[in-house]
Amino acid sequence: MLIDWISLLHSVHVRVLTKLYCCMGSKLDDTCRCAVVFRLYSQLEEVKQRKAMQERQQIYAQNREKRREFEKVFLIVLICIYSM
Repeated sequence: MLIDWISLLHSVHVRVLTKLYCCMGSKLDDTCRCAVVFRLYSQLEEVKQRKAMQERQQIYAQNREKRREFEKVFLIVLICIYSM
């Protein structure tokens, strides 16, 4: 069991290092490092939850705006019907 954890940690460590080392050999490119850090940061559960909450709030705001537009059109139709 201990060997499995060590090999797993080693494989994760190797994957992270290979992501950090870009096409430029052993030199780290700042943009590559930033991209890797951002990718790892965006995989955090807290970040995923916060992003999902922001997306839901944005969808709610869009739906409220659509409802307001519908109500305006509906009121105009009602006014036209009752004015006849």
